[in-house]
Amino acid sequence: MLDFVKATGTRLMISLANCPGLHAAHEPWNPAEAEKIFSLSQDYGVPIAAAEFANEPNMMEGTGFPKGYTPADYRRDQDLFFRWLRANYPDCLCVGPSSTGGDSITVGRLDISGKVGGVEQLMPDICGCDALLDGTTEPLDVFSYHYYNGASDRLASLLPEGHWQPEEATSEAYLDTAMAFARTYAPFRDKYCPGGAMWVTESGDAGGGGDTWAAP
Repeated sequence: MLDFVKATGTRLMISLANCPGLHAAHEPWNPAEAEKIFSLSQDYGVPIAAAEFANEPNMMEGTGFPKGYTPADYRRDQDLFFRWLRANYPDCLCVGPSSTGGDSITVGRLDISGKVGGVEQLMPDICGCDALLDGTTEPLDVFSYHYYNGASDRLASLLPEGHWQPEEATSEAYLDTAMAFARTYAPFRDKYCPGGAMWVTESGDAGGGGDTWAAP
């Protein structure tokens, strides 16, 4: 991966692991594993340019967090990570919360929060951006979120309300979904990263593997 970044002249963003192998829910995050990947990348000549604290933290234990992990634990640990990052790798951007779902997505007057994304609906302890960020003390440099139009073919039987049929692909509701996500998350960007950039850091036509009828 580092060779690819070098060859293409691009920049690298990663998400940090925040799992039981590193600490228990009641124990503060520590940089033991983060230091390994950051120092390796820097020594290789490809310093990490941006980092998110965990991937899709809104799913909590479903993301792979320690058992019993709460949004308050996440807020504590994201602050610890960003503080460590700014002290040791000040050129790396602090990005977050890389969330999907947990916040109401609307298209026009229609609430389709149950229609989009899909995979996160299987998680019982999903939370929204406010739960992840309200009260944090280390500011974001960039606000990030994930965007999928719906649930894939292979998840359709589990989440029929989240799956779009091929004939719906040119409907106004389907085509407006990307903007619906942007309209939903822009106020959170304004609240938690005022004036900052807003990045989509993971995307696809459907969560859970993509649709067979989508472009290859």
